[in-house]
Amino acid sequence: MSRHVGAAILVLLLGATQPARAGDYSALNGTYVLAGLPDFTLSGTFADHQPVMAHGLLMHYSMGSARSHWNLGIVGGSMLTPPGYWRAAGADPETTVYAEFPVGFAGAWVGYAWQFPLKWGLEISPSVGIGLSGVFGDVYATEVLPGCTGKVTACGHWDKVTREPVDFSYRVMPLLLVAGSLGWRFLDDWRVGLDVGAVNLPYVGLSLGYALSK
Repeated sequence: MSRHVGAAILVLLLGATQPARAGDYSALNGTYVLAGLPDFTLSGTFADHQPVMAHGLLMHYSMGSARSHWNLGIVGGSMLTPPGYWRAAGADPETTVYAEFPVGFAGAWVGYAWQFPLKWGLEISPSVGIGLSGVFGDVYATEVLPGCTGKVTACGHWDKVTREPVDFSYRVMPLLLVAGSLGWRFLDDWRVGLDVGAVNLPYVGLSLGYALSK
């Protein structure tokens, strides 16, 4: 923090803040994220469903000043949704499918971030971004055995007889990123952080960054 110049005042939790660095700044950052949809967002649409989860790696290059800078980033990951039964709310058990999710995704974005120093090397960094992402792989749906009644999870399913890929209307889609990071700078050039946000799915993550110049 010794090279910080100027001042940034942040009235939040810790009161007065430390001076922020200014001038030319560039850094490399990587974040491992675990993403997913809360169960209540699916319960209104599906009577039976599995947890919708994914994990991946966000990486970006920052350039500008330490207090505010542009980010150029990429993302890659895969779904963690377990195979299982899906049925629309109010639908008969016979309409249930057994779905599998061997699906991955990759994308790129451009965004902007701000850094607000606190005390003891801590800082808050909100960021936003927009880009494009693509889906590769297929979701496979297998019909349950005809005549399935009662509890859906007790029904069997055809083994690869009616297993077909689900049609994806769009393989490429917009990518929207909104995030916040509580970070700690150590050895002046390194930063670790606890991140929360959304990159099309809500996520929590752990980040590590290195300042190339400041």
